[in-house]
Amino acid sequence: PARPASGAIPQPAGPAARPPSKPVSLVVRRPASGTVVPVQADSEPAPHRSLAAWLGLARAPQPEVDPEAARTRQLFKQRARAVRLAALKRCLVWLLIIGLPVGAGALVMFSPLFQVRQGNIAIEGLAGAAKADQVAAVLQTAVGQQLARLDTGQLEDDLAALAGVKAAQVNRRWPTGLAVTITPRYAAAAVAEDDHFVLLDAEAVAVETVAAVPAGLPLVTMPLEGAGQRVLRNILGVAASLPPELAQRVTEIGAQTEDTVTFTLTNGITVLWGDASEAGVKAAAVLLLEREPDVTSIDVTAAEYPVVR
Repeated sequence: PARPASGAIPQPAGPAARPPSKPVSLVVRRPASGTVVPVQADSEPAPHRSLAAWLGLARAPQPEVDPEAARTRQLFKQRARAVRLAALKRCLVWLLIIGLPVGAGALVMFSPLFQVRQGNIAIEGLAGAAKADQVAAVLQTAVGQQLARLDTGQLEDDLAALAGVKAAQVNRRWPTGLAVTITPRYAAAAVAEDDHFVLLDAEAVAVETVAAVPAGLPLVTMPLEGAGQRVLRNILGVAASLPPELAQRVTEIGAQTEDTVTFTLTNGITVLWGDASEAGVKAAAVLLLEREPDVTSIDVTAAEYPVVR
């Protein structure tokens, strides 16, 4: 068909035809036959995009939300937050329960604030044959050690191994000290051995070696080597059980058997003591009977029936 002179494209006629709401651009392509075929163009042009949209910074439009749904969502968020806070509180409580003891234990076990110090060691019971310098040398090994990790049992064994110490007790005194109680040994008699004398306590334990017999200590007349242990222990037990006013006047003590302990006083009186029983009664009898004139010996083997010669 021939193209109209005005260049407009004919529109379909009829009562149903309605003008378009928006102008639509058309592209006319001319086929090879020379006819003109109307072709609908692309849809509406894309809306303009801002720079924020291109950079991805613009927020997408939020759809309208029902108020009830929004309130329900908010309640769920609050509940979830409360659950998280409760879990966090429980974790903090457990950290405190576990962390505080662990931290305190580490502080006590490894901190220099709880090390034994030289000036904080208190010693009681240094007497008899216990030597202060020997005890101090043993306790010096504890200085600088952690008080919590100190082996007090080993320290007690080391002190008890000293010749003049019978037993020892070591207690911790926080934060940096020790309380040491010494049970000393007391020399009961001296025994001659070669060119020196060995001081023995009541249990026949050698506590010291000296060149001369100390004043007020009796000399055992039987030799140390070959002496029967039971006889020797009985002699030393008698020497240790004598009251001071009598023990200091004993010059020599000996025995042939366990029941025949005999000693000599400084005034020359010989006392036949017997065994170690009833020491108090026997000592009182000796102190009373030695005042009798012309007494040379006192027999108190039978404590209630002493005999004077």
